[in-house]
Amino acid sequence: MLLAAMIWLAAYAGAQDPVRASNFRADRTTKTNEMPERNTGIFSADEDKALNRAEGTNDRIKTYIRLARVRLKNAQELLDQDDYSGADEQIQIYAALVADAGHFRAASVGQFEKANKILEQGLFEQLRALDGLRRNMTSKYSESAEQAYILATRVRLQSLSALLGTGKTLLPGSEKP
Repeated sequence: MLLAAMIWLAAYAGAQDPVRASNFRADRTTKTNEMPERNTGIFSADEDKALNRAEGTNDRIKTYIRLARVRLKNAQELLDQDDYSGADEQIQIYAALVADAGHFRAASVGQFEKANKILEQGLFEQLRALDGLRRNMTSKYSESAEQAYILATRVRLQSLSALLGTGKTLLPGSEKP
């Protein structure tokens, strides 16, 4: 299960330019048809149950945000105990949750809907925590944290673009790492 998550995350982030990935910037966003399909084998039974129980798009996006927040909290606790491999696994599952939320938003949520705002704000808050995790990881495990950061930024910007209804994808060209 962990190997499948690592392979998926590596394939997803493989399209990234190494220079841009090392600068922690996401200059381009993916189109909705490039988002991966739902990763049901990666999530725990409780997470699948919570996602299937959610009614409506707003409730499901809130569930994604809540589950992702729990994964980040678990990663921080493991990092505090110097369990880098466990923290890395939690970050990979976090990335899978974010990717799944982005895919769900692209397929089910229209422009100007509140679910876009919920996802954008939730990811905005989580990016700060993820940035802290990324900086505290050892170099051996930092790759997945960097890729998760790029992915979360990408999904956040797609959600913000849909919320604003610009029809264009926002680019963080002026943001400094």
